[in-house]
Amino acid sequence: MWLVENLVRQIHLIIKRDGAILIKHQAQFNANFKNVDDEVNKITNIVLKELPQVTQMFLFNIDFILRELFNNAVEHGNKMNCHKKVSYQIEICKEAIDIKVCDEGKGFLFEDTFLMAEQEDIFRQRNRGLKAIKDLGIILKIHKGCVCAKIKVSKPNRSNEKERYFMEFSLIEDQLICKITTNLVATNIKPMIEELQEALEQNEGYHLLQLDLSMSKNIDSMGVTFLIGTFKTLLNQGKKMQLVGVSEGMLHLFKVMKLDEIFEIVKG
Repeated sequence: MWLVENLVRQIHLIIKRDGAILIKHQAQFNANFKNVDDEVNKITNIVLKELPQVTQMFLFNIDFILRELFNNAVEHGNKMNCHKKVSYQIEICKEAIDIKVCDEGKGFLFEDTFLMAEQEDIFRQRNRGLKAIKDLGIILKIHKGCVCAKIKVSKPNRSNEKERYFMEFSLIEDQLICKITTNLVATNIKPMIEELQEALEQNEGYHLLQLDLSMSKNIDSMGVTFLIGTFKTLLNQGKKMQLVGVSEGMLHLFKVMKLDEIFEIVKG
């Protein structure tokens, strides 16, 4: 077990093949989830500008990995202290990205916090996102106080739709349809929980909740926990949950997390 002693923890994400550096960017932000959302969007926009020849799956994985590293720095490194900083540095090559993320935490147990290789409880509340990075086939290593990960770049996709927010509900007989019009990420989860809870209380006659994720481009571990929490709540009430409009990247993530074994997912 490797205990990182640094007062400033460093997490190193490498998405690398060959290629000269096109741009270097470094920044810092106060530790909160709203700033995580802003910085991830900023980085993905930079990636889209400098690396237009990438797939939607690649962009999805970049977004997910960045959110998990930043969320971990905010929540576990800086303990949600908004006065502490999360800093990062990014170098973008033609077919590569090199990112370093630092927080003001006191260190972590590498095996316990990151690899979680023996933890297979699908309903667990913690340590889901970083294990998912490993389960996606990304190699995690620690080097000089940094955690390193690698992912490949693949074929073109220039999609970059504008984000929307909130939920839209409709009741058809005993089926309550909820169209989620935003990303399932940490900064959106609290208002989404409140909005969904209010809608469920107002429509008690439904037996099936259908969540339409067709407008949800990205998700992080808190978004996954939101879906699991909704599933468990409905299960305890003798009701069902169904997912439609699930993207290729999100479906792949659910499969590596084994959530496709409990969620009813309608394709097409």
